[in-house]
Amino acid sequence: MFFTFATIGMVPRLRLTHQLDEILLHGTPWDILLRILPYEALAIVSFVVGMAVMRLTGSLTFSGSLLTFLFVQLFFMLTVGMFSVFFGWTAANPGIASSRMILFIPGGFIFGGPTGPISFYPDWVVAVSHFFPLTWEYHFVRDIISRGAGLLDISRELGAFFLYIAIAAIFFCVRFYRSKQALERRMSKEKKHKAEMARVAAEEAAAEPGA
Repeated sequence: MFFTFATIGMVPRLRLTHQLDEILLHGTPWDILLRILPYEALAIVSFVVGMAVMRLTGSLTFSGSLLTFLFVQLFFMLTVGMFSVFFGWTAANPGIASSRMILFIPGGFIFGGPTGPISFYPDWVVAVSHFFPLTWEYHFVRDIISRGAGLLDISRELGAFFLYIAIAAIFFCVRFYRSKQALERRMSKEKKHKAEMARVAAEEAAAEPGA
């Protein structure tokens, strides 16, 4: 949740500080994604610390491999970061961007399994629920932490998840390059407008008596 709040307003912050145009003109989508990594590292550290405290107090039974769980979390947090940046991209400021979290986070809580067994939902609801990143997270939490599954045991789900990440990355890149094209068109129009204004000013100066 806090990771989402931290990343969803990233592009509006860059726009307000006049850094976004420079990234769009001379950078790539990786220049945006790299800014997510520090937040991702902090989120994963908080996961580990929280689970360690719960494990020591007897509130958590961790049946699987911590390395397997962390491996999955690296990609999960990156995916949530891409969703956050994508949905917050056009917001005027970080405050407005934060309100858009409702578009892709709560659905995972509702349809991912915490509120009731997934088997109770119709097949089409189960299929649509995989649009939400948290649905995948709950799959892996149940399999790795509760059931002790390894990478081979979740290879089918992991492959589907990687396909999901690839689709999210494509949409993210499309958003980046469309924004870049829009910026280039705007700058081209501004350049033409300035040239036209300079031409008009020169003609007016030449037309003045005594010029």
